[in-house]
Amino acid sequence: MKSIIKTLAVTLVLIILGTVTVCAADSYVTIYGFSFDKNDSGEAVIHGYDNRSADVEIPDKLLGANVAVIDNYAFFGNTDINSVSFEKAEHLRTIGIDAFYGCSGLKEINVPDSVESIGFGVFQECTGLKTAVLGSGIQSVPDQSFYKCGSLKSVSLGKTVKTIGERAFASCPALTQIIIPDSVDYIADNAFDDCGRLVIHCSKNSFARNYALEKGIKYVITDFEPYIRGDADGDGVVTIFDVTTIQLCLAGMLEGDTEQAERCGDVDGGGLSILDATAIQNYLAEYGNPYGIGKTVTAN
Repeated sequence: MKSIIKTLAVTLVLIILGTVTVCAADSYVTIYGFSFDKNDSGEAVIHGYDNRSADVEIPDKLLGANVAVIDNYAFFGNTDINSVSFEKAEHLRTIGIDAFYGCSGLKEINVPDSVESIGFGVFQECTGLKTAVLGSGIQSVPDQSFYKCGSLKSVSLGKTVKTIGERAFASCPALTQIIIPDSVDYIADNAFDDCGRLVIHCSKNSFARNYALEKGIKYVITDFEPYIRGDADGDGVVTIFDVTTIQLCLAGMLEGDTEQAERCGDVDGGGLSILDATAIQNYLAEYGNPYGIGKTVTAN
């Protein structure tokens, strides 16, 4: 009788905690919608999700076990989820192969600093994804991590990333900005194939800058001393001569180093273009100043 009462009590506790099921075929437990088991270290490994909410919060613990791993293919092809938050997942350290492949409803991803590795194709073909931030625990952006993310516009890599793999960001035609830290010492030749609008943000003496020069990719130097936005010719004021400097630079006719023009003339942050010259002309004609032209900018 006592054993029956104890069993009923445990069951009641589990029901209070959340709907719990056990899948006999693979011994996974499902709670709060997450199918999981424990690894040899007693940590929780998430294998799937039952879509009870379109807004997913990866928990810190499941039945008392630290959530450390999101397994390979855990959310593969899940078009029903709209967001994934890792804010509570303080012990998460691994996101597996193709874990979020084809999750087209995702708009942004912010991978926390606790994560040490992400797998091949982890966010591949997340066609609705617009922004991605990878934390400071990750050392490698694997092959095809963001391949064919057609809406991806902005990416920031953590300061510990060393390598960017094959086709990691290839076929991302909307990608206009990626921040690459000095720690990066290898970028695959095809990492940014078919990213025609890309501007790499990097420091002057970095591997990323040399890569951009070699591949003919636009880049912005982030470690200049403070400068005046719009001062393309470097004379300390914004005048019509800065418009001319930008035009000469775009035409390949600017003599000497073009970095001053490319950095300071890029007032809209999208890489030096004729739009920057137009914005400066509007500023000089007092038609508005949405980009803060003429203001001193402190180096990043």
